[in-house]
Amino acid sequence: MAQRMVVVQPKPGDLIEIPRGPIYHWAIYIGNGYVIHLTTPGRAGFSSMMSVSINRGIVKKERLLDVVGGSTYYINNLLDYEYKPRSVWIILSDAQSLVGQKLQYDVARYNSAHFVIDLRYGKPEFRQIGLTLKAGDLIEICRGRYDHWAIYVGDDYVIHITSDAAVKSANSMSSSLFGKAIVKLEKLLDVVGNDNFRVSNRLDIKYKPRSVSAILSDALSLVGQTLPYSLIQQNCEHFVTFLRYGKPESMQANLLRALILFGPLAIPAFLKFRMMRNRMRDEALQ
Repeated sequence: MAQRMVVVQPKPGDLIEIPRGPIYHWAIYIGNGYVIHLTTPGRAGFSSMMSVSINRGIVKKERLLDVVGGSTYYINNLLDYEYKPRSVWIILSDAQSLVGQKLQYDVARYNSAHFVIDLRYGKPEFRQIGLTLKAGDLIEICRGRYDHWAIYVGDDYVIHITSDAAVKSANSMSSSLFGKAIVKLEKLLDVVGNDNFRVSNRLDIKYKPRSVSAILSDALSLVGQTLPYSLIQQNCEHFVTFLRYGKPESMQANLLRALILFGPLAIPAFLKFRMMRNRMRDEALQ
């Protein structure tokens, strides 16, 4: 990945990454202290991750320091390692021609990052983690004996529910049977850590997923809330399947319930599930 440079003088055509709390806004530098960026109504440069209902953005030319505000910024030409940037005069000409225009804005499919990447490379991609993920995808993260679950919301971020015990043990399925948990919006790679993960929308064959806008709206509205947590009835897998399908299901909880009720008689089913899960994970990582 191209090196991310901290607060140095950018050159025309450089991509500017601006932290906005837990998320990032993007702009393209055009010279003389100015940038062009795609933003939504409200606070300049604030990602519509916090206003999912907005589906229109406006292209603005503003001073870099006005857009940055009290934040810092980085030069992050993140796809230079994969694509050759277009010539500077083409980038600037195309960017200037868009100023004042209203464009379709979608937090997952076309946001501020897509806008500037399209200008620099001619390809509206945003793949900081090098994977093709879609907003609303369920992310399964291997935590040893059990899995942690999160829901992808775009821009490399996920929303998930985690308990204090889960944070300490890095295993939300091995925490207490009952308690409280908090809903968090975090970088996917920060949640994954050194573990493996994959997209696992396995219940798509059973239920029709809800619309992406409904999934994101409900997920974002829960961020920061403290919710009841139950290993068997309300764990991280229940949380994300409810968001995607409107049906709170957890295969791991079902197996745990069977082990509690039937003891040794449920062990063959549990081992079969472990073998199937490991095989699916190995195939996904190939």
